[in-house]
Amino acid sequence: MDRIEIREIECFVAVAESLSFSKAARRLNMTQPPLSRQIKKLEEKLGVELFLRNTHRVELTPEGRVFLEEGVSLLRHTDRIPDSLRLARSGRVEIFNVAFLGALLDEEIVSVLRKFRTQMPGSQVRVHEVTLDSVAGHLRNREMDGVFIASAPDVPDEDIGFLPWRVPKYKVLLGSGHPLAKRSELRLKDLAEEPWIMISRKSAPFFRECFVDACAAQGFQPRIIHESDRLPAILAMAALGEGIGLLSHTNLLLSLPHLILKPLVGGIPKIEHAFAYRRDDESPALAGFLKLLRSEKRARR
Repeated sequence: MDRIEIREIECFVAVAESLSFSKAARRLNMTQPPLSRQIKKLEEKLGVELFLRNTHRVELTPEGRVFLEEGVSLLRHTDRIPDSLRLARSGRVEIFNVAFLGALLDEEIVSVLRKFRTQMPGSQVRVHEVTLDSVAGHLRNREMDGVFIASAPDVPDEDIGFLPWRVPKYKVLLGSGHPLAKRSELRLKDLAEEPWIMISRKSAPFFRECFVDACAAQGFQPRIIHESDRLPAILAMAALGEGIGLLSHTNLLLSLPHLILKPLVGGIPKIEHAFAYRRDDESPALAGFLKLLRSEKRARR
């Protein structure tokens, strides 16, 4: 098979993301006929059809959807090359790409990253937000060097290692007018009759399982009235007084008016936050970061 060119991938991604040859041509600052020829040439090289075309619409084939994921990943890598060269010229030769699940970002993670920059001046940190279902792919494709996740999976992974590094401190989310907002701390059994607003099972399956088990141990089944993949929606509903929520840390987004946080001290779900990384990554940056996390864990004991 002839070698695929970067320009062909750029053309394909533009069409795949817009599902329109005319819009993609404008985005690429070219006319439509040469764009169509680029796509046709790419399909001939690959030996598959990437698009289903008719007079009304353009759709990706199953092969096209797979190639889109790979193509976007490749273009991201090429986009990072100039940054790598600039860092090499300045003596900062290693980029460390670290990601987090959106609900986990807090002052402690930022503090760890700042310490890492001080201890590893030869590394440049790039921070990203990812979703739970994309973590393994980002690591295996070497798009990320590590990801902060809510907990390590029960089943070991041959390619991905998990370093538990902190036990979360739970906070109950309450609207300012809630009767329990006057208490200094809360126990899980105090919340048996409350309506809950929770992170979805898809976004945090292990957390949800542990939460339900902890409630059962206290003799009740939580009444979950709404769930969301996004933390801001949970914070907003709690602030409005529609129900109560639960966080396993103090998130940086907690700045909404009328939102009160109270420590949860009894019947706490047992979870340990973890850092996921590739087992075959022997880079000094990752080794230094794992060493720092282990040190942070020992300091909290």
